[in-house]
Formats: sequence, C-alpha cells, structure tokens
Amino acid sequence: MPLASLASLASLAAIAAIAAIGGFPTDAQAAPGPCTVDPLLGNPVYTQIQTTAGDVTLELWPDIAPCTINNFLAYVNSGRYDETFIHRTVEGYVIQGGGYEYASGADSFASIPRDPSVVNEPGASNLRGTIAMARIGGQVNSATSEFFINLSDNTFLDSDDEGFTVFGRAAATDMPVVDAIGDLPRVVGRWTLNSALREIFAELPVHLSPTEPPSGYGCFDPSATPATGLSGWTRALVNIPGTALDSDPLTGALYFLSNTCTGAGAIGPPSVPCTTNRTIAYSSGEWFADPTPMTCDRIAESEESLADRRNDQQPQIGTELVEVTTVLVPEPGAGWMLASGLVGLIGLAGFRNDLKARR
Repeated sequence: MPLASLASLASLAAIAAIAAIGGFPTDAQAAPGPCTVDPLLGNPVYTQIQTTAGDVTLELWPDIAPCTINNFLAYVNSGRYDETFIHRTVEGYVIQGGGYEYASGADSFASIPRDPSVVNEPGASNLRGTIAMARIGGQVNSATSEFFINLSDNTFLDSDDEGFTVFGRAAATDMPVVDAIGDLPRVVGRWTLNSALREIFAELPVHLSPTEPPSGYGCFDPSATPATGLSGWTRALVNIPGTALDSDPLTGALYFLSNTCTGAGAIGPPSVPCTTNRTIAYSSGEWFADPTPMTCDRIAESEESLADRRNDQQPQIGTELVEVTTVLVPEPGAGWMLASGLVGLIGLAGFRNDLKARR
C-alpha cells in the first residue's frame, strides 16, 4: 500500500499549507534524545521502499537525525510500513505516506499502530528529494510514523514552526518514480469515499481516475463544489446564514450539497431533519456567503446523487491506490545496495557533501 500525510494524511488529515504536512494526532510525549543508531548498520543507512508505482532507494543520515532514524527503522523492522499506501500528494510540493493501510476485503481504511512521538531534529534543508517527518501543526515534537518526500526545494519548511526534520534523501536515479507519484490524478475523499475516514483524504493519489457513468451521477457536481479542508470555502447546510453549521449525521462532517439540484429526481426524504426549507451557504470559519434556499426535495436529490457517486467510485479507488508493498533495510554489513546502481549512490554522496557545505 502507499508510502507516505503528511490532513494531509488529513493529514496528513484533511490538511493546508504547512499545517497540511500534519501527522496523526497523539498525546504522547516525544522520545528523549540523544539517540544512537546501531553502528553495524553503517552511516549512512540505506533502505528501499517498494511500491506499485516503482521502487525508491533512500539514504538515511544517522549523524544528522539519530532519534528520527531509530524511530523510522522501528516502523520498518516491525513491518508496519508494509501494505500501507501513499495517501497524499501535492503537485510540485510533496508526496506523503507512512500512516494508513487499506483492507481491500472490508473496503476500509485504518491508521497503522503508532509509537510515541519523536523529538524534532531540524538542521538539514528540505531540498528536492529529501525525506522528512510529518507532524501536527504547532506541535514541534509530534512526529510519529508519517513522512514526506519533497518534490521541490521547500526551504521554507526549514524554519516554519521550528523546522521539519530531514533525515535522508531518495536516490537521484529513483526520483522519476517519486515525481510520477506526485503527478498522479487525485481524488477527494469527501466526494468519493463512503466511510467515516473519508474526511481524512483530500489529496489522495490513484493510478487511474475513477470513471463516471456516461450519464454522470445526477445533480451533484464536485467541480462546482468549493475547496475542502482547513482552508478555502466549504459548502455547508445551515438554517440561517451566520448560524452554526449542521453536521452529517453519519460522519459528523459538514454537509456537501449541490445547488444545481431541482428536487425532481428525489426518491426519498433527506437524511437531515427537514420540514420546510434550509439554506446552503459557503463557510469559512464563522463567515458565510452566497446562501441558496433549498427545499427538502432538492436536499434529498443532492444527497442521493452524492451517495451514488461514493458507492460507485469507492471500489475503483481502492483498487488503484499507490501501495507500499515492502520497505527493506539491509542486514548489518550486507551489500545489496550495490544492485541499485553506483550512479545513484554517487549522486547521493554528492548531494550529502553539498548539504554539509550549506549547513
């Protein structure tokens, strides 16, 4: 399953700007430093992430982020990264994984078991190809399992919120795989997933975009729906513009309705309490704009149209996820990395020397 949540899984984790590089929330205290990585593994340490989009070799730097390396290797050695999936990509920015697994039989998502958070170890720069830990915005020592690979020189992450911990880099020869993952089409969980965790995935990459029926899914048009997540406008159901939002009774999430519905195609009553009229509005924090009156039939038709989309597309998405099948670490002293190509290793060494010169 996929590699790398940063909301966002999420987050990360329905998830925005820097805060979007969020990990899974935890109340645990960060592990104390300093940490000592097993010297038999060498310095640097090499790993290989095998995915359904291709393999990515990583060079990890114990001398730069020893606590983070120990934390990362604990997940690798326990097999918890195996069968996860890459749950977030942002074009030209990052790909993120290490947080979730998909149970195809149950058609459901779940967070992997997380260890206590690890202490932040900023220092190396978030340059293109580097791998860094995702964490919760505003909580410096909150990194657990989620990591991201930078698609560009994201040097603003070096100082934002006390800096994000970089602990290695992908081999230059494998960056086409990373870029290909970053270029995949994305689906928004709120429109496509029919599970309680649909709120988490707002930038979920898939190998192929789900196909729609020739006649479409009725009046619900996701292209007409504002951006989701912690930023931007969110279409929500309200009684009176300026009042509190009503929640989805199934998930507790905000409602997403289409004001293009006429109500003519409604089959049953809406799932929300509705006896006369409600209002659709765009919301951002406590601000509301562009309210649209909605009859109960119009609400019901929009709900049914959205349900058809979710029920039809969810299985397609589940079979097209970018899965991380295995993450390997060589036995102490093993030389399997020679097979990955000397060119890639020379490129890594050159980058590392350049990085040290910049620090």
